[in-house]
Amino acid sequence: MDDKEITGLLNNLSRHTSEPENKRAAEKLLTVETDQIPLLIQPGSKDLWENAAALLIKFDFTKIENYIPQLLDWLQDLNWPGAKIIFTYLLSIDKGKIFSHIEKSIRIAADTEDDLWLYNLAYLTRELGVSKTDYSDLRLFNVIENVDE
Repeated sequence: MDDKEITGLLNNLSRHTSEPENKRAAEKLLTVETDQIPLLIQPGSKDLWENAAALLIKFDFTKIENYIPQLLDWLQDLNWPGAKIIFTYLLSIDKGKIFSHIEKSIRIAADTEDDLWLYNLAYLTRELGVSKTDYSDLRLFNVIENVDE
């Protein structure tokens, strides 16, 4: 499937599209190649995001593991459509498989002073049961520990 066809199918994921059209598009989009998955992450307008998130979590972890950083970007605002779906999905993954990516996101959020994203990442690490010993950079642990709850 080419990128243009994927984009067309993504438009059928809109919350304004009928459920049968949504379902048909989702079934076809589940067949995309691994290197095309980024097209499904926060595509186009926000009215696509909720259904795109619901679709993404249906992929086998091995197919989307390289895109965990982009999924973590989705947590910059848990009010964004699909963010809670992605958050819950990330909680289902063994922390050992994703924590290095979480640390990188913490570093970026701290460097850019994105307090909301830091708060959401702190929430994720608490829910995953991340401890001080899991951190390769203890400065990042301190950043997360100092995020206001």
